[in-house]
Amino acid sequence: DVRMSKDSVLVIMHDSTVDRTTNGSGKVFNLTYSYLKTLDAGSWKNIKFKGIKIPTLSETLDIMPENIWLNVHIKGDIETAKLTAKMIIEKGREHQAIISCKTTAIKAIRHIDNSLLICNMERLNNSNEYVVGTIRLKTNFIQLKERSDDFLTGLIKKLKYNNIKINYYKTNSAEKLKRLF
Repeated sequence: DVRMSKDSVLVIMHDSTVDRTTNGSGKVFNLTYSYLKTLDAGSWKNIKFKGIKIPTLSETLDIMPENIWLNVHIKGDIETAKLTAKMIIEKGREHQAIISCKTTAIKAIRHIDNSLLICNMERLNNSNEYVVGTIRLKTNFIQLKERSDDFLTGLIKKLKYNNIKINYYKTNSAEKLKRLF
């Protein structure tokens, strides 16, 4: 999950604020990176992680193996999407990075490089609209939650026909994962 600090540094942070996962307070986009890097981002999880710092996107890309998929979820505005796309290109991670974002960010990213892998996160009102919108946008990936088998089978056929790969999420059971696979 990528957010941008007040001074345009891309950081990895799920929440819009640092309140829950650090010893600091405030919205990420209102805080400078010099402040963010002083925060303890590990103690909330477990004392053995005390002192862990909020990583930047650049630092994260530098340590990730080059043979795994990276789901880079944009949690910000169009400028965040543009800078993220440029960083992925700069770091040579186009082959493995899937940028997950909404429609306006998709258009901005494609303006930078139309070959970047994109996952549509514009979920709309229901799964069918989400699938139809993803096909219309011609993205590479979609994220679906598990649904009833009959309903999901029809959507999967549409997606496969349009060469869109499916990333399931919120499936924590080995049996469910086998069935979905």
